[in-house]
Formats: sequence, structure tokens, C-alpha cells
Amino acid sequence: MSAFAVVILPDAEAEARAAFHWYLERSPLAAHAFRTELFAMIDDLTNNAAMWPEHADGVRCVTLQHYPYTVRHLE
Repeated sequence: MSAFAVVILPDAEAEARAAFHWYLERSPLAAHAFRTELFAMIDDLTNNAAMWPEHADGVRCVTLQHYPYTVRHLE
């Protein structure tokens, strides 16, 4: 199984950064947990994208378990 290349779009990076700072203002522990979960999902999609369901538009995505954000993998 080969890994996929990851390109994080500028808008997605800005949204993730804003979410991290939002959580950080409220709880440093939650902010770091958000970042850890986000990076783990990105790594998981990079290495195992085919395991996630593919939508009709060719996008594979997974929602973070503890935060209301989705990581999308574009084919």
C-alpha cells in the first residue's frame, strides 16, 4: 500500500489554525487534543485513504471523533 501526497489547501489550513486558537483561548488541553486528533486523521488518510468511504464526487472524508471538523481527501 502506498501513501498519498497531502496538500493542505490554504483555506483549510486557516480554518484549522482558527479552530486551534479558538480552543486554545478556552482550554489549552482541548486545543492540543484537537491538533493531535487532526494530525492523526491527516496521517491516517494519507496512509489509508482507501479505507474511508468514497462519495459520488470522488471525495473521501472522515469526521474527527471529538471535534466538529471533517478531513477530506480529494482523489
